Amino acid sequence: EVSSYQLDALPAERIQNVAAAALVNVLVDHLERHGSALGYEQAKARLLGLIPAGGTLVLPAGLAAREPFTSAMGAHLLVAQVGPDQATRIEDGEFWLEGRCLAPVEQLGVLQRENALIALSLARALGVSHAHLAARLPLLEGLPHRLQELGEHAGLRVIDNGVCTTPDSALSALQGLPRASAVLLGGKPKVGLSFEALAELCAERGDTVLAFGAAAPSLCKSFGLAGAKVSGYHTLEDAVDAAYQHRPEGGVLLFSPACASFDAFPNFRARAEHFRSLLPNS
Repeated sequence: EVSSYQLDALPAERIQNVAAAALVNVLVDHLERHGSALGYEQAKARLLGLIPAGGTLVLPAGLAAREPFTSAMGAHLLVAQVGPDQATRIEDGEFWLEGRCLAPVEQLGVLQRENALIALSLARALGVSHAHLAARLPLLEGLPHRLQELGEHAGLRVIDNGVCTTPDSALSALQGLPRASAVLLGGKPKVGLSFEALAELCAERGDTVLAFGAAAPSLCKSFGLAGAKVSGYHTLEDAVDAAYQHRPEGGVLLFSPACASFDAFPNFRARAEHFRSLLPNS
């Protein structure tokens, strides 16, 4: 994985032997560095210039029509698009790769499905057979802190999505989860990111939002204006305690902070591990 920060500063002459690369998504993030959504997109688009002639670029179909990616593609790239109406897609609960049905998607979490689709296309660009990919797909396991199911703790189904540091990724995490869940949000808010869409979704779903850390006051205001059930807490510990005192009707506790961790933790992983340590044993 190469971040937008690295792409911003990476000299093209240092890159060699790139057979294939992928853009997984381009949401709004890191505005404190790139200045605007367009600046962030331009930083990510630098990836296209690092792929030599004959290399393959894999990307969601929606990005292929967006500037600055369209103008940066060039005739030297082989472009593999994934998504609806493409030969590589998810359809009727199954993975389709280059028009061939591989396997059902049911064993993977919602976020992992789109990532798996990108990975399948990258693997094909590197020459891996359809048969081998079909055999390996059922063996896939998600990475820690990425919509990871932690089982039942004291009567609540707990999901650790601690990798989430933006409102967009928290919004995606709620897809497929029961309504009226408890959602832990908080940390250090990122510059220029709006919680409006996430707040509206939580209000519509009847979720209970427990905001913690430096972002708690602003989150309470945003979610309150949207009509969502929200309460603020100084620490993550207090928010977890409250979730168990006021158990959500949906029976699910989702940890998906949607903010940076730097108000109280060195990184998202340390924050997620601390969250896990706060869960009751049974």
